Amino acid sequence: AVYGTQAGTSWANAYTDLQNALERARNGCGNTIWVARGTYHPGNTRSSTFSIPDGAAVYGAFAATEDPVTFDLADRNFQANKSILNGYAWYDPMYGFEQYTEKVVTMGNETILDGFIVEEAGLYGIYSYVPNISSIISNCVIARNSGRGIYYENGNLLVSWCIVTENRTHGIYHFGSGKTVNITNCKIFDNGQNGIFSEYSTPTILNSLIYHNASDIGIYEIAYHGIKLVQPYGNPVIRNNTIVYNHNEGIFFIGENAPEITNCILWGNDENGGGFQFSEGCSVTYSCFHDPNDPNNYDADPDANYNIHAEPNFVYNDPNSYNYHLAYDSPCKDKGDSSLVIPGELDMDGE
Repeated sequence: AVYGTQAGTSWANAYTDLQNALERARNGCGNTIWVARGTYHPGNTRSSTFSIPDGAAVYGAFAATEDPVTFDLADRNFQANKSILNGYAWYDPMYGFEQYTEKVVTMGNETILDGFIVEEAGLYGIYSYVPNISSIISNCVIARNSGRGIYYENGNLLVSWCIVTENRTHGIYHFGSGKTVNITNCKIFDNGQNGIFSEYSTPTILNSLIYHNASDIGIYEIAYHGIKLVQPYGNPVIRNNTIVYNHNEGIFFIGENAPEITNCILWGNDENGGGFQFSEGCSVTYSCFHDPNDPNNYDADPDANYNIHAEPNFVYNDPNSYNYHLAYDSPCKDKGDSSLVIPGELDMDGE
């Protein structure tokens, strides 16, 4: 059925194809797009993609009843109103299986993607290769893509309040000398290779949960980690994170600019290896981690660097619980450095 005029001027006359709305923004007719709940496909070729034009903001998770004048974006219901960007392209009868677009979403400069499920790309859920641009990805689920969940090269990226899971290779991949990637309040888990992979850039990773990554062990069993940092351009900041039960080290680092790790829990990583939670050379303070060089020492008293080496005591004593809240009697309570937390900063529960 066709509803209204499909002019994109109101919910009653909304576009039924997101590509039409993006084209309108590309032609300079507005730069904010609201997307109602439903499933949207980029097109029927491998090269089809939702390409967000420079300066545009695309928001999903609407019920299609909101008043654009009075409605607050914070009032969206992400569970009830799922806006899904799905990479399905066509069914190939010759080979007898479905074909998918290589990239579901392609980011432009100063663009925002907020409130979507991005899934089932042939290669990349969200992609950018344009030098010297910046983008924001918020309140999104990036899942079940056949390659990398997010691939972003040569630009500055902010990812916040996102879930990145079950992507075939890396959850988030960022590359770029002198460029930054900021990842805050995200859950990154069950990705086949690295949860986060940063090469030659400077990452800041805050208030996030990173767990059960590097499941695609295969012949490259030692290559993947919770967080992998290769030749960071500046010193990475990794603060207030829970990094647990990744196949190899929670944090792998190679280069000259060592990451500064504070207020973190690193536990249960590299369980089939040496039990190393992070690479040699990392600067770790005010954190909780098991020291494989002293395996019998479970000490809740802070050492010279204010670290403790006791069981974190998660509320469920099961590595596969996927719930890593701390129990009431956890030795980690009040052991971080509060002076490092920015006023107004929230944890994963929004507290």
